[in-house]
Amino acid sequence: MATETLAVKLALSLKTVLTRTDLDTPSPGSSTISDIMGANPNEALTNGVGLDQADVVFHETNQLASAVKDYEVVASATETDAWGTAINMAKIKCVFIHNLETTAAWYLEVGGIANGTNIFISSAPLAEFPIHVVHPGGILLIWNPSLAGYAAAGATDLLRVSSVTAAQTIDYEIVLIGTST
Repeated sequence: MATETLAVKLALSLKTVLTRTDLDTPSPGSSTISDIMGANPNEALTNGVGLDQADVVFHETNQLASAVKDYEVVASATETDAWGTAINMAKIKCVFIHNLETTAAWYLEVGGIANGTNIFISSAPLAEFPIHVVHPGGILLIWNPSLAGYAAAGATDLLRVSSVTAAQTIDYEIVLIGTST
């Protein structure tokens, strides 16, 4: 019997340097001011189903050759892990989608489906189905390490990825991380 263990590390680095040189000083270039900002979140999920934990992962690099791809995250018949086992997430902890295209206006749309996962559905009274747009080269990252995560309650909970038009063939990466219970 095989056992599986999942470890997840999220490491991002964002640094900005804004420099201003005052050209009106008696010695040009002698008055330079810099504003430097850095954000470096480092997060992790260990193996399990609780706070800061996950035990299910699905990932693929895909080419959206038609207008829509619906990912099943609960009791999936189509999405499998690295060993071919159907994924079955009770809670979603991370959604990562990277639009690999460089052509302008070749957007990915994420969400916009009535029976979608609750990450992409507004609650009453305005039950809407919002769409998140991922521009060429863009990234959509949703990270929720809480005990509750995002519930994936029904057998028909879907995560929809679509292109603006069916004529566009868009390459993208997707990673879904969650818990089995």
